[in-house]
Amino acid sequence: MNLFCIPFAGGSSYSYKGLSDRLHTLVSVDTLELPGRGLRFSESLLSDSRAMTDDLYNQIKTGLHEPYALYGHSLGALLAFLLARQLVDKRQQKPLYLFLSGCEAPSVLPRQKRHLLPKNEFRDVIRRFGGCSPEVLDNEELMEIFEPVLREDFKAYETYVHDAGSKLDVPIALMTGDEEELERDDLMRWQAETTSKISIETFPGDHFFIYRHWDKIAALISGALNLPELH
Repeated sequence: MNLFCIPFAGGSSYSYKGLSDRLHTLVSVDTLELPGRGLRFSESLLSDSRAMTDDLYNQIKTGLHEPYALYGHSLGALLAFLLARQLVDKRQQKPLYLFLSGCEAPSVLPRQKRHLLPKNEFRDVIRRFGGCSPEVLDNEELMEIFEPVLREDFKAYETYVHDAGSKLDVPIALMTGDEEELERDDLMRWQAETTSKISIETFPGDHFFIYRHWDKIAALISGALNLPELH
């Protein structure tokens, strides 16, 4: 069993280490890497969700001989959904499950154009999300490297135009933080994207609640995939 994880805006192959540490004895956890960060830092950034999806597809297309599921947070959730669609369109084996956190349904995206904000306002947005340490945000040299990655990722998320298309036949488990700026109705609209039932689990915390709840998220994924119990 494989679990392909797709990073959030600014994320890399290390983004889900906390999840991998808890699940690696039960499932093969493979966090994918987009261009321009981590091990692919020297490659040109992408700013279009479709191009990102194509890149992700090329990373996993030869590893679909075993059952698998997809997990993504925020931008990663949107990309996981688009990747699942592409896999079905290409008549590849479909994922057993989609695990999506911190993301409203694609039919209600986008609402803001934060990627166009001036530097100080953009960084204030990043600070409010809570996923970036003050040490990084307050380090001008690091931010000169990190900010372009975030802006292009935000652009991909905020310029996505939804195509209703055909529904997936894949169950979707949604996760959200109770301090996020996400309306429950916007989460419920995920049901329009699949013929299977969706579920919604709420955790204490802001947009990056995942960092505080890897144990519970790992248990949720393990239970949905009927893996052995975590210890």
